[in-house]
Amino acid sequence: MRIAAEYTDLHFRGEYWQAPQEYLNLTKLSIYTVPKYPEYPFLDPHWIVRVDGKREVGPNAVPVFSPYAYSLSTNIRYLIPKLFETSRTGARRILFDRQFLLLASSELKSSFSKTAMINRAREFLPQLRPSAFTQRGTAGIRSSLVDRNGKFVDDTQIVKNEYSLHLLNYNSPGATGALPIAAMVANKILEDGILTRPNSGISRTINYKKPIWDIAEISQNILASAS
Repeated sequence: MRIAAEYTDLHFRGEYWQAPQEYLNLTKLSIYTVPKYPEYPFLDPHWIVRVDGKREVGPNAVPVFSPYAYSLSTNIRYLIPKLFETSRTGARRILFDRQFLLLASSELKSSFSKTAMINRAREFLPQLRPSAFTQRGTAGIRSSLVDRNGKFVDDTQIVKNEYSLHLLNYNSPGATGALPIAAMVANKILEDGILTRPNSGISRTINYKKPIWDIAEISQNILASAS
């Protein structure tokens, strides 16, 4: 689409371990730690209470070479193209960032070692025993934007041109911000008149019935509460 050419992206696979039955009543709520290095996309694994009642430890953030790199073969296939792309953009500076490389190696360790992964959560839940965890959870891959200066972009970016609107850098593994972000995107489309633009060459009268989810009202309320 010839937009956002000043960015590239790096990919990180977040992995989880499902907690066994004996830990289901350990807490009623999730526990999220404050990131030690907020300038990097590495989060210490959380204790997660899922909506279906299951408990999980995760995610880590293992560097991979594609947004679809859930297997070794896919990683190998995209290795050379991604390294070539990275070498031509600001992201190449990250490859020489000592702090980033140290954190990345720690994430790789937690991917290969269940004990290393669970021990990170034991800092705030010492009752956890790595040997009790036997089943992996579902992994997900996040793609983090990197600007021309080799810095990770903190916020979600909405980029528009005349014919399209793009949502970039939305990194929420559990989609916890999906509804507010959707309302913000819908509001941008409403502001541009795209949703109310009549079909060209068609003359007809449409009786609109207000839906349960009024996009304009919701998006305006969210924007008002944030200001």
